[in-house]
Amino acid sequence: MGDAWRPHFASARFLFENNGDLAKALEYVNASIAIKGTWWNNWVPWIRERAGAMVPAPTAAGAPAFPVLGDAPGTYVGRATPAA
Repeated sequence: MGDAWRPHFASARFLFENNGDLAKALEYVNASIAIKGTWWNNWVPWIRERAGAMVPAPTAAGAPAFPVLGDAPGTYVGRATPAA
């Protein structure tokens, strides 16, 4: 699968694809093919080839090696940033 890049001005249903390794962004875009649609259609088969077997999702948060530290969203959310 080639690289996918979506410029900030493009809609969420538009991407550029290019199998080359071009250093400059403008060269990359100019040498790319504009594809309407989503990158997910390319990513899903790509990741399936590389991912392991599917496993059931955990039924609870945390694990013995990684205990839950607190409820979401976490205590840091309510803290003020120190003045510089």
